Amino acid sequence: MKPSFYPEAPALTEGQLWDAIQSLRDGMIVYDRLERVVFHNRRLIELYPVLERLLPLPGRSMAELFECVSAMVAGDHARDEAGALLAQRRAEWPAPAGSPYTITLVDGRRILAGERSTMDGGKVVIHTDVTAEARAEQRLVEAIESLHNGFILFDAADRVVLANEQIRSMFPGQRAAMVAGTHIHDLIEAGIRNGDYRNFGNMEGGEYAAILRRHREGVFDGVERQLADGRWIVIHQAVTPSGLRVGLRTDVTELKQRERELAAAHADLQRQTAELRQMADELAEARARAEAADRAKTEFLAVVGHELRTPFTGIRGMADLLADAPLGAEHRRYLEAMRRSTGSLLGMLDRIIDYSQGELGHIERHDSVFEPALLASESAALFQALALERGLALAVACDTDLPERLVGDEGKTRQILLNLVSNAVKFTDAGSVEISVSAAPQDAGVDLRYEVRDTGIGMTREAVGRLFEPFRMIDGRRRLRGGSGLGLAISKRLAEALGGSMGVWSQPGVGTRFWFTVFAQAAVAPPGSPDGSLPDVTAAGRAILLAEDDPTSRLLLATLLGQWGYDVVEAADGQAALAALAGQVFAAVVMDVNMPVMDGVDAVRRLRAGDGPNRNVPVIGLTADGGLAAREAAGFSLMMAKPFDIGQLRAAVDRAVVDRAVRDA
Repeated sequence: MKPSFYPEAPALTEGQLWDAIQSLRDGMIVYDRLERVVFHNRRLIELYPVLERLLPLPGRSMAELFECVSAMVAGDHARDEAGALLAQRRAEWPAPAGSPYTITLVDGRRILAGERSTMDGGKVVIHTDVTAEARAEQRLVEAIESLHNGFILFDAADRVVLANEQIRSMFPGQRAAMVAGTHIHDLIEAGIRNGDYRNFGNMEGGEYAAILRRHREGVFDGVERQLADGRWIVIHQAVTPSGLRVGLRTDVTELKQRERELAAAHADLQRQTAELRQMADELAEARARAEAADRAKTEFLAVVGHELRTPFTGIRGMADLLADAPLGAEHRRYLEAMRRSTGSLLGMLDRIIDYSQGELGHIERHDSVFEPALLASESAALFQALALERGLALAVACDTDLPERLVGDEGKTRQILLNLVSNAVKFTDAGSVEISVSAAPQDAGVDLRYEVRDTGIGMTREAVGRLFEPFRMIDGRRRLRGGSGLGLAISKRLAEALGGSMGVWSQPGVGTRFWFTVFAQAAVAPPGSPDGSLPDVTAAGRAILLAEDDPTSRLLLATLLGQWGYDVVEAADGQAALAALAGQVFAAVVMDVNMPVMDGVDAVRRLRAGDGPNRNVPVIGLTADGGLAAREAAGFSLMMAKPFDIGQLRAAVDRAVVDRAVRDA
C-alpha cells in the first residue's frame, strides 16, 4: 500500500519515497492518531517475524502488534511487560517524541525503538537492531569488571557513566552513589561523610575545590590517599579527547605494609651487615695469620729441602763413583743398598720441595732438547729389575709418527712419568705395565702424551675422586705399599705448569690407566753437523772452570770432569771464579749458584757485562733451589738442578764445549 498523506506530491516522488523507505536498514512503522497502522516497511517484518501472522498490518491497532510481539520478548513476564510498555506509549502519545525503549528478544537480539509525532497526530516509530553494539558494550563492561583495579568513568558533565565492582568494594561508604548519573559532587560528599577525605571536613573548604578542579583537569597521577579504615589507595585519572574522565584506583595497602616491613628489614640488614663486616675483618685477620703460617711452613720445607739437597748430591755422586770402582760382591751389595736408600730419600726430598714450590707458585718451566721415546725407554729401564722381580711384563710402545727430538722440560716430564711407572709397578701384583707415547700436532708445537696402563688392583670411582689430593693415600695403601701421598698431586701440578693436564681411568680388579700431556716444540738441529750430532770434543779446548763452595760437591764434580778428559780449575766462590776467568780462556764454566762472598748470579752478570776473553763462555749453573728459568735470564747458558744426573751433566758439558769451539772457529 502506498502512502497518500502527501496528495500534492507528484506520483513519481511518492514512488521514490516509498522505495527509499523500503530500503532502510531499520524497521519503520507509521500509526495514525487512533493508534492504527498506516504503513510499514519490509525490515519491520524481518525484525519481528511473528508479525507475519497479522499481515496485512495496515488497519491493525498498536495493541494487537504489542500483543503479538510479546511472544518474542525474553522473560517470564513478557506479556505483562508488553502491556506496561503499551500503557507507557499511550501515556507519552501526545508528546512530540517519546522516550526510547529497548526490547530484548528470546533469541538474544536487542531492538532499540524511538518514535516521533506526525503532523496529523500519528506516530513514526523506528526499530533499530543494536545487538552488535549491545554485545560490544557487554564485552567492554566484562573487561572492565575483570580489572584488578577500580575503574570509574565520568561524562563531560561530571556524572558517573560506569563503575566496576572493584571500585565499589574499595569505597563501601560511596557504593550506593556509584551508579550511572551520579554527580561527582555527590560522590565526594559521600566520601566526606564516611571519613575517606581526612584533609577537610565540609564541602565549602578549599581542599574540596582543589579536588574538584584536579578531577576536571585530569591531573591525578599516582596520588596516594588513606581511607577511613586505614587502607591506602593510589589514584590515576586522565581526560579523553571527548571530555570523558577515566579514573583508575589501586589498593596499595599490602605494598605499604611491605614497604614498612622492608624498611624495618633494611635497618636490621644494616645492623647485620655491620656485624658481618666486623666478623669478616676478624676472619680476614685470622685467615691472613693462617696463610702466613702456611707460607712459613712451606718456605721452611723449601729451605730445608734446599739445604739437604747439596750434601745428598755429594753422597749420591760419591756412591755413583764407587759403583765404577772394583768392589767385592758383598761390598757392592752394601753399595747398591746405600744407593737405593739414597735414591729413595732424594726422591722424597724432591717431592717435598716440588710440593712446597707449587704451594708458593714457584714452578718454572726449563726447556731443553730431548728424545721422548728415549725418555720412556730410560724410565722403563729403571724399573725393569723390580718388574721382573714381581713377575710383571714392562713394555714401551711409541707411535710411528712420534717426533724423534722435541724441545720441552725433560726433567719435569721425566719426573711425572717415573712417578706413574713407579706406582704402576708397585700396585700391580700380576700381569703387565705398558708405557705408550704419542704426540698430537698443535698450532705452535705438539701435545706430547704419555700413558701408563697396568693390570693392577684398580680403584673405585670415589677413590679416584680423591686421588690428586696431597698427602692422600687410598685404601690404606701407605701402610701396605708405602709412599708419601704427594707424588700424584705434584705430578698433576707439574703437568699443568707445562701446559698440559693429567687424567685417570680405573676399575677395581681390572687395572688403571694414567695419562698426562705436556706442551713441547719441534727441535732445531744444533750447530756442528746437519743431522744435529756433535763433533768430537777432543778438537775443542779442554779447560773447564769449576766454581763450587761445598768441598764434597767440588770433589765430586772435579773427579767426574777429570774422568771425562777435561782440565779442571777450581774456585770456591764467585769472586775467585771471576779472578780465574780474567787470567785464562776456558771452554766452559760449571758454577754453583749459591756461594759465599759472591754468588753465581752476581758473578755471571759481571762476567757478561765485561769485555774479557770469557765474556761469552758457556756457563752451566747448578742449584739446589728453584727458579731455573730466572737464573738463565741472569746470563747462565743452562741451569741444572741438584742432585743432577751424571749422564745429563756430561752431555751438557760436552755440548757447551763444542758450542764454544764452533763459535770461536
